[in-house]
Amino acid sequence: MPPPNRSAATGLLLLFLFATQAVAIPPNAAEGVLKLYGAGGFARVEAYQTAILIDGSRAAVTAATPALDSEPLTLVTHDGVRWEGRVAGVDRRLGIAKIVFVGAGPSASVRLRLREAADPLLPGEPVVCVSNAFGVAAGAEPLTLQSGVVMGFATPSSLALVTVRGRTPLPNDTELILLDIVTSNPGAPGGAVLDREGRLVGVVGPERRSAVTGGWVNYALPIDALGDLMSVPNLGSTDSTANATRDEPPILDTSPFGIVLTPPIDASAPPYVTHLLRGSVAEQSGLRVDDLIVAIDSRPVSLRRQALLALMSTERGRPISVEVIRGGELRAIRLHSTGKDRQ
Repeated sequence: MPPPNRSAATGLLLLFLFATQAVAIPPNAAEGVLKLYGAGGFARVEAYQTAILIDGSRAAVTAATPALDSEPLTLVTHDGVRWEGRVAGVDRRLGIAKIVFVGAGPSASVRLRLREAADPLLPGEPVVCVSNAFGVAAGAEPLTLQSGVVMGFATPSSLALVTVRGRTPLPNDTELILLDIVTSNPGAPGGAVLDREGRLVGVVGPERRSAVTGGWVNYALPIDALGDLMSVPNLGSTDSTANATRDEPPILDTSPFGIVLTPPIDASAPPYVTHLLRGSVAEQSGLRVDDLIVAIDSRPVSLRRQALLALMSTERGRPISVEVIRGGELRAIRLHSTGKDRQ
């Protein structure tokens, strides 16, 4: 038998062959998927999402989103039992995080099996996505199951992916799984993509748009991308995370204080700080990347364009107060403009 061919023709053939087959998974396959609750609940930032229990590990995997900015996290298993967890490692370039439990954690019997590398996923193959989309499930209520097929595979550069918050692009050597299932719904990040036998084949990543079309991309990260992250034993970052924090994002626009906000790919994007110019007033005053600006001079702002307008219209030399959400806490930072940080 020839090796699997991921061509468009193969995908169409398999799609036809699988079209009449119902996508069914073992009854208990979804028991390894958890509801996760953390920070958020403001400015289109959801305080809920999904996490996955991995076979052979006491940890869970989820998407790296603002929901993880506050600890302890609350994770709820299929039987309604609540567990506390904390972030043990983050790979920001892939957008995934490892969560460890405070205490023993859920039973090992409910953890998801991984699909073997010797059994590659094929275009057109039926899959099921299990997630807490829209946060509709609470306690012991069942999660959302969406069935569909694998549409194909693509590298991040071919899709021109970017997050609403302007995260560092995905590594181009990661081949993403493209799905005909909507994975960009609130709460879906961190969801499990399972094959017909209930084996884990992918993890739903953070919401990402195409920088070219502006449309949401429905994708999952392959399980072989989880290796480095799952080997992280303690609080910290993988190598790719460390590299990502040193990357210099493109300077789209800055305020007189050296602040770079969320890229303007979405008119309703919240005003997250995505970069600070080295040596700028903002950096020296204690502002940090990932701070969410909620008020400027006591005036509430919820959109990127509102915050940018307020910052750009500041008179040179006039100090202002910027209120931000950091780690689930409200902080006030005083900035003094010199005018030299404007680009």
